[in-house]
Amino acid sequence: MTEGDRRPMERFAEQRTETGAPRRRRLIRTSRIPEKRQREYLYYQVHYQPVPGARKTHLQAVQPKLTERVYDMIRRGQLILCGGYPSSIGGMWLIRVKSHAEAERLVLENPAVSCNLVTHRLIELQDPMGVIVQQERIPASAEPDKV
Repeated sequence: MTEGDRRPMERFAEQRTETGAPRRRRLIRTSRIPEKRQREYLYYQVHYQPVPGARKTHLQAVQPKLTERVYDMIRRGQLILCGGYPSSIGGMWLIRVKSHAEAERLVLENPAVSCNLVTHRLIELQDPMGVIVQQERIPASAEPDKV
């Protein structure tokens, strides 16, 4: 054995009690483990795409209302990240809300959506086990007719 290999053995020998018996490992009490709580917030990714015929000049007409709405959402802690696509009118928002209904309400209150300049796609971001996954929620108006 080399000097480096002897050290772990010496440490193991030091972990014995005064009588020579090895120490027992401490068990974790399950009463101390916190119960899994329901998530306080849900995170959604919102993609906006222009409707056919919409131009950047049309968006400039609602830009002041949109800017005011974005700053209001930031103050409330609902909007985490937002940005526009450089090649088109659309953009993306990352929002934090307490329910799906609240996310729908925020999206529909967007001045560009209410003026029918852009359409939206709402994607729920889930974190069941520490991994972010995407689940797309299709609006009821966009679902295909069932036969």
